[in-house]
Amino acid sequence: KADCEIIAKTNLHELAFGITGINHAFGTPINPKYPELIPGGSSSGSAAAVAAKQADFTLGTDTGGSIRMPAACCGVFGLKPTFGRVSRKGIYPPSSSLDCVGPFANSVEMIEKAMQIIDPTFKPTEFTSAPKLAVLDVKAEDVIWNCIHQALQKANLQTTSEKVEHFEAAYDAG
Repeated sequence: KADCEIIAKTNLHELAFGITGINHAFGTPINPKYPELIPGGSSSGSAAAVAAKQADFTLGTDTGGSIRMPAACCGVFGLKPTFGRVSRKGIYPPSSSLDCVGPFANSVEMIEKAMQIIDPTFKPTEFTSAPKLAVLDVKAEDVIWNCIHQALQKANLQTTSEKVEHFEAAYDAG
């Protein structure tokens, strides 16, 4: 209905289960901006296609970072919408999970346009001009926390600290 054209099917981390994007069975997508590095997973091919400017936007699915990680690795924008916001009709497996469908693009403006296409109720004004970031209060080595705090300070972002009940149990289950 939005006059989009499906132009390709991309490779991803085998069985969509991994964070590297490496797929020994069907081939690992090349990271166009950083060919010596992994493309990230699991929706690696979608991020790589946008980074290579082969498409205005692509779609991926994200349960535990499968849009966010390849977007970061390939130097593009990726959005994991709120769970249930975008229809999962046609997604395999069809059983309910925490999987969300979301877009990759080379600009925030194209992310907004893609969201309007895949969710007609989406309004670009939903993005705020002041980013809000919550930092989870979890166990990590001091070197990790120092790196995170330096990056946040350099970015001049306002943050809140959040404690998530049962986070350790979820981490162990993962």
